[in-house]
Amino acid sequence: MGAEQVWTPEQEAKIRVMVDQIRRVQELSRRDGGWWHRRRRRRAEHRLFDLMQASGPELWRESELRRWKSTAMVELCLDFACSEMTRADTAKAVARIEVLNDATYEDLQKAKRALA
Repeated sequence: MGAEQVWTPEQEAKIRVMVDQIRRVQELSRRDGGWWHRRRRRRAEHRLFDLMQASGPELWRESELRRWKSTAMVELCLDFACSEMTRADTAKAVARIEVLNDATYEDLQKAKRALA
């Protein structure tokens, strides 16, 4: 799975849609709002659940992994942008990018267990 997996164009499209839906659910879960907000969140969760069921576990794992990698990459870039940007900072950022690119779904599960 991960980088070595070759997806068909249809599977890629499904993965992108699921990644976007995961992002929407996470955004809506962060904010506190009224009944309209709760309704939007509930509808987004139902759409994500329907996508998960229609796509199967392989595509779901890949989309969850891509969302996690995307978030981690943004955090990494922000950390680097706030640093002094010395050679050591650059080397550290490049090493973290390589580790992140090589991450698998199992790494994501380990990280979730460590945070729980």
